[in-house]
Amino acid sequence: MTSQTVRELMTKDVVSVRPDTPFREIVALLDSHRISAVPVVDRAGVVVGVVSEADLLPKLRLGAARHDVRWLGRAHDRMARAKADGTVARDLMSTPVVTALPNTWVVAAARRMDAARVRRLVVVDDLGRLQGILSRHDLLTLYRRPDTEIREELRRALYREHPAVTAHLSYAVDGGVVTVTGEVPYVSHLSRAAYVAGQVPGVVDVRTKLVNRLDEGEDR
Repeated sequence: MTSQTVRELMTKDVVSVRPDTPFREIVALLDSHRISAVPVVDRAGVVVGVVSEADLLPKLRLGAARHDVRWLGRAHDRMARAKADGTVARDLMSTPVVTALPNTWVVAAARRMDAARVRRLVVVDDLGRLQGILSRHDLLTLYRRPDTEIREELRRALYREHPAVTAHLSYAVDGGVVTVTGEVPYVSHLSRAAYVAGQVPGVVDVRTKLVNRLDEGEDR
């Protein structure tokens, strides 16, 4: 539905670390680059994990408490303790990594990010090698698209969906809000036009001023 892919939005110049990168070096990288996570890559450039601020905080949060034997009984506590004890990236990183390919549609990437409840997707090639990072911030830049660009993509999307119907429609975009006006043959076309418009990246809302000329039950 959309021409926007992960490749077009991702950050390509990615800060990464090796499995043996020390704890304090990771902290320094996060701070100096003003980022919240780094992918961990092996010698071949394959992503093997991600270290985020959340993976580093158990060391501060637990402190000396991680040596308390009462922590040994619960799986979650053992995981937190392991991260608190970690001194290099391989001990701190989270796996498996939630990834996307560069040619993934941004709508699908946003859904994957939401389903996995992560703030970023690591972009890899077919061999799992690091290509970039797609963050929530990157996705939100779509809402800075010019209205003229959104309108043109919407026109193309609706034409691909139903050329005959598109001839009877007009589109207006103001501040990312799409208004579709015109007449369509069937009731189902009303909701379909709104759905197609809502799939275009950058659209904030969709409003329809459509009239159907035939009843849904009539012969098509």
